[in-house]
Amino acid sequence: MRLFAIGDLHLSTSVDKPMTIFGECWKNHEEKIFSNWNRVVEDEDIVFVVGDISWASSLKEAEQDLDKIYKSKGTKFFIKGNHDYWWTTATGLSKLFDDSMVFMNTNYRVIGEYAICGTRGWNIPNDIKFDEKDNEIYKREAHRLKLSLESARKDGFRKYIVLMHYPPINKDLDETLFSDIIREFGPEHVIYGHLHGEESFDYGFQGLYRGTEYHLVSSDYLKFELKEIKQKPTICVDIDGTIIDPYFFIPYLNKLNGVNIDKKNYTSIKWTDTYGDRFGSLYRNFDTIFTYVYEEAKLLPNVLETIEMLEHRGFNVYFVTARDTKIDSITKKWIEKNGMNPDRVISLGTKNKINIAKKLGCDVFIEDDPGNIEQLLSAGFEVIALDTNYNRAITGERLTRVSNWAEIMGIFESKEL
Repeated sequence: MRLFAIGDLHLSTSVDKPMTIFGECWKNHEEKIFSNWNRVVEDEDIVFVVGDISWASSLKEAEQDLDKIYKSKGTKFFIKGNHDYWWTTATGLSKLFDDSMVFMNTNYRVIGEYAICGTRGWNIPNDIKFDEKDNEIYKREAHRLKLSLESARKDGFRKYIVLMHYPPINKDLDETLFSDIIREFGPEHVIYGHLHGEESFDYGFQGLYRGTEYHLVSSDYLKFELKEIKQKPTICVDIDGTIIDPYFFIPYLNKLNGVNIDKKNYTSIKWTDTYGDRFGSLYRNFDTIFTYVYEEAKLLPNVLETIEMLEHRGFNVYFVTARDTKIDSITKKWIEKNGMNPDRVISLGTKNKINIAKKLGCDVFIEDDPGNIEQLLSAGFEVIALDTNYNRAITGERLTRVSNWAEIMGIFESKEL
């Protein structure tokens, strides 16, 4: 299954609205679109259509245009555009077709591990066209986008693709309500249209920003060919013992217990094995009692450079930690302070990482905890283990053992996307 996108088809089978008035590039644009569509798309593929689908003024007028799309290959997901006057309600339209035609507004739909979310959007405040009457619609559309994403997150999804008609942020990256929401949820892709003509194409931001890839897919921008949206490989990264020194906690535990354990004698990740159970209750609540310890932690060498390289090469990176959810804000602040994306932090409050790895569609998990490594390997995941005294006994065909993050960087530099 592959993902494709296009916007602003501006079909007009039943109405007299020739697009050539906007330039000769629009000559025979419908034939160009559908010829390319049915050449590159297979029945099992997905096509996102991000608004301004038909010039029709009523559903009756739009029937032939929608039928053209219906008969084309793939499952189609639609977002309403500002010229889609024929659009009634997403629920009502969905009842007119089978599951190959999906109309969206505020809700979300599922493709594998992805939640597909979105809304039409609207003019943004830094647009010269924006005036007071736009403000209410702008806020309403932002609220709809957040509802869509919140609903998906509530149901356990962590990988999102956002569909919008209007660009959510301009090329200068002036923040908007839309970009704030996108930053909060960290979708893998944001796909939008609306912009036409050479003078307008560069208004909206395109490219990678805060871990999210922004795509302009107006049909004339794409020269009336669908754009393939590449699904990014996903890397899950543990925090404690993985991007922080595996032996970082020893000085704090030694002080607490009045002993002087060194690294070579730190052979179990279970603190009660090394220090006894005198402070067992403290260990169980260490995250919330000794929060200052986490603020004092330092990144291992080459971690930041590796994360930046992964994101630049198009990998999705999530920080998946067993830390208590009560210190989630501390964890995110620390991640941000160290130059990484706090919106990609997932605090579980449990050591069982299998479910979230499945939800994220994890391709490689970087981990140090031997129990987690064994579980992940048993579930079929590829694991990179930072070598430690306490995990050295673990072996497996899908396990790669490394000594440092320079070696991890080397693995991914040679890995094909």
